[in-house]
Amino acid sequence: MTDIGPGAFVECSALETAVIGNGVTAIGRWAFGDCAALESVTVGSGVTSIGLNAFSGCAALTAVTIPDGVETLGSYAFNLCTALKDVTIGNGVTSIGSGTFSGCAALESVTIGSGVTSIGNTAFSGCAALTDVYYCGTEEEWAAVSVGRYNDPLLNAAIHYNWVLAEALAITGDIEDYAGPLGSTATFTVEATGDGLSYQWWVKKPTATRFSKSSITGPTYSVELTEARNGNQVYCVVTDAYGNTAQTSTVRMTVAEALAIT
Repeated sequence: MTDIGPGAFVECSALETAVIGNGVTAIGRWAFGDCAALESVTVGSGVTSIGLNAFSGCAALTAVTIPDGVETLGSYAFNLCTALKDVTIGNGVTSIGSGTFSGCAALESVTIGSGVTSIGNTAFSGCAALTDVYYCGTEEEWAAVSVGRYNDPLLNAAIHYNWVLAEALAITGDIEDYAGPLGSTATFTVEATGDGLSYQWWVKKPTATRFSKSSITGPTYSVELTEARNGNQVYCVVTDAYGNTAQTSTVRMTVAEALAIT
């Protein structure tokens, strides 16, 4: 999967979580527009552009982290995300489009990477709660950023210079299928980077219709392979200290005939 096209999930009113893989490079205009229940979005490191109105009207979003790989935030990409409180924009972004965060009335803090050179008209209009801007460059570099009209909430906020971005949440070592003899130990370990990581494993039996939350909450899921667990599927959701999430692949454990000299 390399591209999410225009309007791909527009108005999917029950959609709560979106995990965009590292192979995706572009999120098209209105791709997730008006997904009113969307609470969590994980943007893969391969994404370089987020299109016009891509997440416009996602009223349940509370936090957004734009990874360093993204270069352009399209106009109105997150406008009218009325529950959005915290935004982190990576160092790769060079342009914040017109109206990108307009109407985000709950927005309190924004972290802006040092790569930003222009901020469009009305990008932060209507952000009445905005109090703090954490800029990753110097005061002189901030003064050189071109800021369009009607961005008073941004310009009136307290500017904190030379901010250091938190380590980005990312899955650096994915899990794989396991096949082994009865009684062997099926072990899956996820490797990830980020701050204050927590782990939640999910399991589904072959006869089940949905995944169930496991009691295992560490980076390693390890169980004895029994007949009852033959064909079970598992995945892990990793959450960082800021509420961002990343999900591993979904893999399967299966009973394989034991190796023997017959």
